[in-house]
Amino acid sequence: HTWAYDGIMQDAASGQWPLFADARFWPTLSGLKLTGGSAVRPRPHFDPYVLSSSGGDRNLFQQSTGTFLPEQIRHGGLDFTYPLTNTINFVGTLFPDFSNAEIDQQTIAPQEFRRALQEYRPFFAQGANYLNPNQLPVGSVIGPPNQIFYSPGVGPFNSGAKVEGTYGKESFGVLTFRGYNDVGADQFNDTAFGWAHAEPNGSLSYWADGVLAHHSVTGSDVTTEVGIKHRNLGNKFIWGVDDAFEHGSDMPAPGFAHSFNGFVDVHRPFYEVNLDYTDISPNYNPVDGFTTNSDIRGFSFFVSPQGSTPGLKNWSVIAYGDRYLDRSGAVHQADTAVFLNATFKNGWSLNGVGPQVGLLRSYAQDNPNRTDPITHQPIYPGGCNDPNLPFSSFTGYPNYYCGTTQRFNLMNINLGYRDGTPRPIDFSFAEGPFGSNFTHLYSVTTSRPIGSRYSISLEYDGTVEDPLQGGPVQSQWLRRVTVGETLGPDANISFSLRGINGLGGFATPGLNFAASYHRHYLPGDLYINDRSPAANATLNRLIVKYVFHVGGGGSGT
Repeated sequence: HTWAYDGIMQDAASGQWPLFADARFWPTLSGLKLTGGSAVRPRPHFDPYVLSSSGGDRNLFQQSTGTFLPEQIRHGGLDFTYPLTNTINFVGTLFPDFSNAEIDQQTIAPQEFRRALQEYRPFFAQGANYLNPNQLPVGSVIGPPNQIFYSPGVGPFNSGAKVEGTYGKESFGVLTFRGYNDVGADQFNDTAFGWAHAEPNGSLSYWADGVLAHHSVTGSDVTTEVGIKHRNLGNKFIWGVDDAFEHGSDMPAPGFAHSFNGFVDVHRPFYEVNLDYTDISPNYNPVDGFTTNSDIRGFSFFVSPQGSTPGLKNWSVIAYGDRYLDRSGAVHQADTAVFLNATFKNGWSLNGVGPQVGLLRSYAQDNPNRTDPITHQPIYPGGCNDPNLPFSSFTGYPNYYCGTTQRFNLMNINLGYRDGTPRPIDFSFAEGPFGSNFTHLYSVTTSRPIGSRYSISLEYDGTVEDPLQGGPVQSQWLRRVTVGETLGPDANISFSLRGINGLGGFATPGLNFAASYHRHYLPGDLYINDRSPAANATLNRLIVKYVFHVGGGGSGT
């Protein structure tokens, strides 16, 4: 097996996961052997569960948008894994429940692009690499990478099955799932697949993946993708290309779209230089995928020296820039960023210090001069400045009405102390003209054990927005406390409290309290969850869930 590794740290102020080394070029370890893993086929295991719930909000569950909406309560279900070979598994789930796995991903930081969420559901999270084999996705340097299959966008589902694993130099996965989207009243029956070939020494890899989505409201959408990456082990020259094609019944004219990405790179021990070309057509946006922006084409680059000096364990600098035009010829997106990272021997670290400058162009999604067909009065009396005229930065194709460009500039200072230890403290500050406001972002986070049984984590975030066109200053503040206690080797309990107040920022104000208890028994696991840590406000919901393990357990929820 060949293993890739790297380290990342969450920027609590923005809720993003900045990567300071491109994931396509992580260092690798090869030749590692797992004792007994190649000869013995694992045993099948089944995990049926039973669930009881009470409270006025017992039918509220988290959706793909993060909101909680009513849905049918589930009293039982099943997860199972059946090994087909010692490296290939058949995995299934029926009426899955993930209420005991919900996590708090709330942020108050404003967003330039759509925010990517973390997948916490085992059915999707385990084996996700088999379904997303693309090693050079668009993005991944200053923003989340595009994906043709983005499982957090699926939301609750009723059943699913997949086959995934490896054989020789190949890896693959095929997944199908069915359900009902309460947000859009949309029934879905979708399939995703991925396949990849990789040489053990990392010199060559190529892949193919795709998604076949069938929705009762939005219709059918099919996206397929192929790519290749080659690494010269002698001169360290790397190149790769990837192309995705989407077509569907609900897509705007001409009914299809594509995404192309190609790069050349030199990656040596103390520096890396990369040049990338991207071309994403208007309205490319796979239904089950994640797409940051469409209607862009142009070049991006980064230069990243790294090393160590006296007094420093290590340091690295990344200088990045991109400039993308849309089909009208205007600059749709342009970004420049320089980040310094350094780890000192006294425990302090710089986790991304430097400026980022961004331009993003938006367009009206309707004709500003359109009139009512009956009264012949203008629908938007203010024209391009009418407050009811909808705008989007995703694309203005084909008419490109009322183009307007906003700045998204931030000076970032992210400091850490004793990161990588049980008692880290992280500070972050950022400010600059961000969209329509001059924005200030603050964050302090820490966690530590208390004795041998207790642990605590604390977070305090702030967002202050001063409108650039005048108006009252708005602010929003987040406080988060989590306390955990270990009740012996097989049980633990935790309490979490999150409060958000203020009128600015990204989130809905509210106070949320949640508690959870987990105990492991030889035949299964008991979960007691009072409320949910992911909700905007405290839910009146108590869930008691017991998972039986047959054959060893560990299939999913």
